[in-house]
Amino acid sequence: MVWLPDAVTVVLFDFFGTLVDYSPSRTEQGYHRTHGMVRRMGVSLGYGPFLARWTEVARRFDAASEVDDREFSMVELAAAFLAESLDRHVSANEVSAVVEQ
Repeated sequence: MVWLPDAVTVVLFDFFGTLVDYSPSRTEQGYHRTHGMVRRMGVSLGYGPFLARWTEVARRFDAASEVDDREFSMVELAAAFLAESLDRHVSANEVSAVVEQ
């Protein structure tokens, strides 16, 4: 039996691992379509180095989150990855395309 207060005003869910199954790996799911997309944008990395850079950028965001408990968005992660991978201005549309892919 679960006790509930008289008035429930908020319900919190731990999405990943509770409501959905997922792998915490940043590479095993496969990102061949994303890799093809960023290559067309001008990223010169092969598939392995692409995964390694994506993982490294994500690792830095994870480390910052451990310090300040602020969760980052995929928009922030994709923008940082593209900024490090392209020698030019990255548009909001390009970042959105990577996030959607």
